[in-house]
Amino acid sequence: MKHDIIQLIKEQMLLEALQRYYESGWSYYGIPELLNGLWSMNEIELYMSEYDYPKRSDLVEFSSILKRIKQQISKMKKLQEVSDPQDITKLPKPILKHYLKMKENQYQKERRFLENILKYYKDKGEHPDSYLSTNEELSVDELNSFMRERGYPLNENTTDQLTLQQRILKEMAQIEQYQLNYGFKTKQTLTGILVIHSWSKLIGSEFKGFFKKAPVRSIERDSIAMVVDLGRGFQEVTGEDLYLITGPGIYFTEFKLETELLVRDYREITGIILPRAIYQSIRQSKPIYQSEKIRAAITELAAFIPFNIVLYSYSTQAYLRGVLTRSVFAPHKHMLNLLSKNCNDKNAYATNEGLKVLSASSIYFNRLLVESKFLNFSNSNEFIELTAGLADIRPGLENILHELFPPTEIEQVLERINSLKESYADYGDLLLHNWSPE
Repeated sequence: MKHDIIQLIKEQMLLEALQRYYESGWSYYGIPELLNGLWSMNEIELYMSEYDYPKRSDLVEFSSILKRIKQQISKMKKLQEVSDPQDITKLPKPILKHYLKMKENQYQKERRFLENILKYYKDKGEHPDSYLSTNEELSVDELNSFMRERGYPLNENTTDQLTLQQRILKEMAQIEQYQLNYGFKTKQTLTGILVIHSWSKLIGSEFKGFFKKAPVRSIERDSIAMVVDLGRGFQEVTGEDLYLITGPGIYFTEFKLETELLVRDYREITGIILPRAIYQSIRQSKPIYQSEKIRAAITELAAFIPFNIVLYSYSTQAYLRGVLTRSVFAPHKHMLNLLSKNCNDKNAYATNEGLKVLSASSIYFNRLLVESKFLNFSNSNEFIELTAGLADIRPGLENILHELFPPTEIEQVLERINSLKESYADYGDLLLHNWSPE
């Protein structure tokens, strides 16, 4: 049965106004003020009479009335969920505003429940309500009801933790898609991982570099993995067109010195700067896998893996799993493990250290740039030691950043990177668990 979504929302708004009236002592004749003129006083009185909602002056105790109102509001919300979403475009502005706010709150609450349940399964905790923060507007009863409705058992009643965790991740990905459809999304949304197979091949560098003042004889691997956040184009003072990509990431190397011993090293990065021509070459290089339907793309130079991959059909996932394992997860296993470890390190990607950006611009070609304030931190000495493949690690990044961002926006970029790091630590690597070889 198809329901009139406008009438459902109007009724929900009236019920919420009545709830406020009973709970807070709001003026009876002030109820229409809460409803943006969608209900007249005469219509409100008829509704209250039909559903036996008395005036406050006729009641001593309101708990049974409030319980009935809350049940009715819950019913309205459920009916709205099965209504035709195309009807939203027909909503009057006051109703549309209310509806979108309701949806946003609903998705945020569901996401927080799922995050708590996921941590509960990951940590094998005593009970999921122990993960609820005391300042959150989420009750234990609501969480228990949510778990029952969605079929999430307590730890002692399940042995298949991984399947449950994957199911939660799929629900979270679906919520993020809904949020995008409605025009809002959470601050910590994970888009995808960018993997550059070889930094030196991408930028055309043959420089092998030094490690602990010893020359590097050969480089087996010099790759980048980054949880992608922002991308923007800009122009250098020389007129060179450049492209900046930000997000928590690492530059990873495997190399040999004079002996045959394989050495591994890495540096934390929060961005890369590429000439626009090189950035375009990533997109235009020979494809290993590409699809118009799926955002996942693998080329000879790089790979992009979207986190909403869990939304695709099982058959699509089965095919992609083989391609991704061969082209990304098997060859870059150590790097991706390090990225996960870094994102789980509370001290990594510290906002007060500033950005750390690997550059391929003509002025700062093949250099890892840091902000000058980073040199004041105790870990900076080890960080700025040269490693395989890089021409230099040097301060002065702020000279570029000030051309790109106002100071307040730089802080916002750093906060977003830290937020993405936390999201990836919470569920990003779990999301890709089944895709990565043991």
